[in-house]
Amino acid sequence: MISNFIVSDGQVETIICSHIAILNKKIDYQSIFYYNTNIQIKLDYIMKATDLKEGEYDIFYANYIKVLGDATLFKSLKNSVHDFAEMIKGLPEGKLLHAYAPGKWTIAEVILHVMDAERIFQYRLLRIARNDQTNLPGFDENEYVPVSMANVRTKESLLNELYAVRQSSTELIRGLDEEMLNRTGFVMNKPVTSRAIAFIICGHMLHHLKIVRERYLK
Repeated sequence: MISNFIVSDGQVETIICSHIAILNKKIDYQSIFYYNTNIQIKLDYIMKATDLKEGEYDIFYANYIKVLGDATLFKSLKNSVHDFAEMIKGLPEGKLLHAYAPGKWTIAEVILHVMDAERIFQYRLLRIARNDQTNLPGFDENEYVPVSMANVRTKESLLNELYAVRQSSTELIRGLDEEMLNRTGFVMNKPVTSRAIAFIICGHMLHHLKIVRERYLK
């Protein structure tokens, strides 16, 4: 049992408790998030997506930010992965390989794309938080997906990776102070702040969750 705490002046906003149990040589990975609404902590951990200012991210990401409403950053990290994981858990047998139209990604490919993108967002966030002013490149998801081998993955393996990737994002963001979160860098010649990328991580996952629900599961 590994328990991680976000603490400021003796107060806790979020407890992320990750439990790995090995049973019959299988890994049962559960990520459990607790949020205490009665506890307040310092500003850099209660910032909301609605606090982002014009110029902190490119218009391309506007819908990813909008979908989060006024939820705090760590609540967004918790809720988005919870909802995405529940969608995966509820998939009927064989549904991972379903595509809603010819040439479209399967659900498994959508899931792995979300994780690929989160890792890239993490990398961008890290470099910008460390005040790296290098213009960072984009990536072509349509080149990544066909070689990802997503369609040979099991539901269990995708869930295990999902929890691990989000835990990594959470730990990275948790280690940043307000100055680091407000730093600006460049991706594809467009300015973006560290904190905007943190929210984009959450909103991107919810964007694809909405697509799966509306186009794949109806």
